[in-house]
Amino acid sequence: LPRETQLQIFRHLSKLDLLAACKVSRVWRSLALDGSHWTALDVRGWHTAITDAQLLTIAEAAGSFVRHVNLRGCMQLQAPTLNAITVHAINLESLTLAGCRALTAWDIGAALTSLPSLRRLDLSGLLTVTERSMAQLDVPRLEELNLTRCRNLSAIGLWRVLMEGVGPGLTTLRIGGCERAVNNDLLANIGLRYPRLAHLSLADCNAITDTGLIKLVQGCRQLDTLSLSRCHRLTDMGIGAIGEHCPQLARLDLAGCIELTSDGLEALSRGCHQLTQIDLEDCVMVDDEGLHALAAGCPRLQDVALGFCDAISDDGVFALIAGCPGLKCLAVDNCSSISNEVLTRI
Repeated sequence: LPRETQLQIFRHLSKLDLLAACKVSRVWRSLALDGSHWTALDVRGWHTAITDAQLLTIAEAAGSFVRHVNLRGCMQLQAPTLNAITVHAINLESLTLAGCRALTAWDIGAALTSLPSLRRLDLSGLLTVTERSMAQLDVPRLEELNLTRCRNLSAIGLWRVLMEGVGPGLTTLRIGGCERAVNNDLLANIGLRYPRLAHLSLADCNAITDTGLIKLVQGCRQLDTLSLSRCHRLTDMGIGAIGEHCPQLARLDLAGCIELTSDGLEALSRGCHQLTQIDLEDCVMVDDEGLHALAAGCPRLQDVALGFCDAISDDGVFALIAGCPGLKCLAVDNCSSISNEVLTRI
């Protein structure tokens, strides 16, 4: 059979079957490792079944064909293999290394030195992401960056990443849980540098206050999704600024923002008319007036979480149901003032 016909047959095999076929003969090995099979190396579901040696073989054989690499949870991944991937995959567009715990700060830094085509990078949860490992980052075309829970990254290190290592085209940024790195000065700089930012997670960043949030939203007016859960120092002033500057916002997570009151929700609802999802769990000072404001200003709401909001009652929930006809999910768990009548009305 012509080689192209044989390749067509091999394209019906799973990635694990392709690796098994490598052991049959030299011809089968050549067919199984053809770059056309490996434009995406995504090990989800079989990350424990593939060896570091096999990853290295794929990297060297597939070369420039590889555009998407997801090695989440590959604790067997070693530095030479990661280096081979970044060297040979010159057209690499996305790279996920979350859970690759064998890599050192030096290994990560060496791999990220020059990835000119990279658009998506996920290093979430890696404690080896530090100021040192990110010092030479050079990804000018990056659009999505996930550094969630990179707890050893310093403020200087993250500033270097966002102000020098990444280009201004960033649209998605997840830095929740980076307590040491995220502060008001950084938020102000993000607002100035990334006007196209659409998705931002700042969950558990307890150092930020209204001052930083206001400067952020003054620059990032295209935000669609914003997570501020458990940012305990934010108040009505900062939340109100979101309503003033982010008219396109659709999803907002304010769970655990304990200083938020209904005044803040009223200010938010005056500008965020496109809001479809809001999480207010543990916002203990929000009462019925806040729900009335959401019902009047955010009629497109579909998903509302109100767990542990003890100050709300049936009146506020009824207003929300009446004002938001598209409501699909309403969480009122542990709201002591809610009666069974709410369930009947729903």
